[in-house]
Amino acid sequence: MGDLTGKGQSDERPARQVAIEGFWMMSTEVTVAMYQEFVARTKHDNEAGCGFFSAGWQVGPDLNWRNPGFEQQPDHPVTCVSWEDAQAFASWLSSSTGLNFQLPSESQWEYAARASRSTRFAHGNSIEALCDHANGADESALRDYPTFEVNTCDDGHTRTAPVASYPANHWGLHDMTGNVWEWVADCWPSDYADAPANGVANLTGSCERRGYRGGAYGDVPFFLRIALRNRGYADERRDDVGFRLVLSR
Repeated sequence: MGDLTGKGQSDERPARQVAIEGFWMMSTEVTVAMYQEFVARTKHDNEAGCGFFSAGWQVGPDLNWRNPGFEQQPDHPVTCVSWEDAQAFASWLSSSTGLNFQLPSESQWEYAARASRSTRFAHGNSIEALCDHANGADESALRDYPTFEVNTCDDGHTRTAPVASYPANHWGLHDMTGNVWEWVADCWPSDYADAPANGVANLTGSCERRGYRGGAYGDVPFFLRIALRNRGYADERRDDVGFRLVLSR
């Protein structure tokens, strides 16, 4: 786990081996339709206010998961949901099914994204092949982000794409690279120096902030690497962050 190339960021180090118990993971990110059912059944609803990028990050006071500022269909990944919202969804699904659904630990997430491989991206090492395998920043993104440095290809999606629009990784998981960032259970430590070696969530460091992984539709290749880490406040909502859940054995 971590930076296997020596070219990553300091918070991806030290690279280390982690022993992980078996688990199941959702094959796609939680969709708008799934989240809509959760809200309808629980009356849990987000307050308005969601971050978006326009010459820097800003908060749109009227934006929310129903209206993230761009058109979505029921099969798109839900965005503008906080870590706390994701936790509430997991609790509802657990109580509804009698099973133990949770956000993945960072170790579980990276293990699943790598799928027994040591490449930079879920599909391999090729930047040129990203358009065929992931929804990231490419020429279509220039319509909204004209100053971005993007891949010289066009996957046709300026913002979110329907889940499973791209090939799955070797373990049948879609969008582990790109589409939306995905919340993980962990608090935010600045590196892996004291990280657990057994795959559980790291609950040391700043627990006001929580991690998210995988990159999103507006990210250039460096930020789509499997080892890349990011974080946000637990109550923060952004239009490029969603989640998926795991089920323990």
